[in-house]
Amino acid sequence: MTENTKEELAKLGVLAEAMSNTPLQVPFTYSATPSIESQIENWFTYHAPKDDQPQRYQAIRDKAKELALVIAANTKSSADQTAALRYLRICIMTANASIALE
Repeated sequence: MTENTKEELAKLGVLAEAMSNTPLQVPFTYSATPSIESQIENWFTYHAPKDDQPQRYQAIRDKAKELALVIAANTKSSADQTAALRYLRICIMTANASIALE
């Protein structure tokens, strides 16, 4: 190991130690509007299923599962197949959020 490499590692060690003891300081450029604060509160609150919501969740999952099986059966195992299935899962989660946040 060269002297230069040792110095660089020492600098990194000092930097890492300094960062680990410093709380994250985020400068606030904007303030949240009451509207977005209300939305954030709603998005990050548990919403227990009510009325016919469980059946609607199930209907979406059933059809998405059918589509997932069609995708898996008709595409070669690849990054694109994985992405298609991932986006389908994201689609289900977004649809479920739409139901939950009514």
